Amino acid sequence: MPVSHPFQTDDPRLVPIKDKVLAGERLNEGDALALYGTSDILAVGWLANWVRERMHGDKAYFNVNRHINPTNVCVAACRLCAFGRKKDTPGAYTMALEEAFATASSGYTEAVTEFTLSAGCIPICRSIFS
Repeated sequence: MPVSHPFQTDDPRLVPIKDKVLAGERLNEGDALALYGTSDILAVGWLANWVRERMHGDKAYFNVNRHINPTNVCVAACRLCAFGRKKDTPGAYTMALEEAFATASSGYTEAVTEFTLSAGCIPICRSIFS
C-alpha cells in the first residue's frame, strides 16, 4: 500500500483504530464514536484515504449533486445560521412543489448522481418536534 506520509495523531484513541484499519479489520461502534468525537480531522482523512486506496487504488469517485433549497423560512433562529429567515422578513421564500420540480429539472444532466434537499425548519416542524 503506497503511503505518502506516516500516520500521525495527537488523539490516542485513534491509534488502535489505525491498527484495525491497516489490518483490514472492521470497526465497531466504539471506534465510530471515537472517530466522530475526535478533532483530528487530518488523521481521520488519512485513515479514510488509506481505505480508499486499498479498495480502489489511485481512483476517486465523486457525486454530482443538484442542491435545492425549497425554503429558507425557519422557526429555529439558530445564532450561527445566516440562511434562515422568518416568514415575513425580506428575502424569505418558499417554493411551491412545481417550482422545486422546475428547479431540479433546470440543472439536471445525465451526470447528476444525487439530489439534496435542505431547508429551514418551517412552522410544521415545531409541532412535530415539540
